[in-house]
Amino acid sequence: MTNNVNVSVISVAAPGDGEIALTAAMKQELVSRGVDLSGRITVQALVVLGQARNGQRSLNAAWTLTDPSGKELGSVAQYHEVPEGLLDAGVWEILAQRAAPGIVILIPR
Repeated sequence: MTNNVNVSVISVAAPGDGEIALTAAMKQELVSRGVDLSGRITVQALVVLGQARNGQRSLNAAWTLTDPSGKELGSVAQYHEVPEGLLDAGVWEILAQRAAPGIVILIPR
């Protein structure tokens, strides 16, 4: 399977190396699933981290695919409760692994 997609990830309120690490993790996940990253379809993510409560933090991620004209092709939403401090240790790869299947399904063939 070869699909064209250009991955750009925007993360908001993500601690540590969130934007860089999540972008790299998503690119790696998509490539491992046979997606060609040289195209013009865009994958973007908005990540919001909630306040710590009882040693946990909420993490909301909204992934959106758009075509070159800006038309939305679909989206994937994620919600996780993660232990406080885990994001600083690198949960971004796990987030990308869990979102990638839904993103791949949305890519036009």
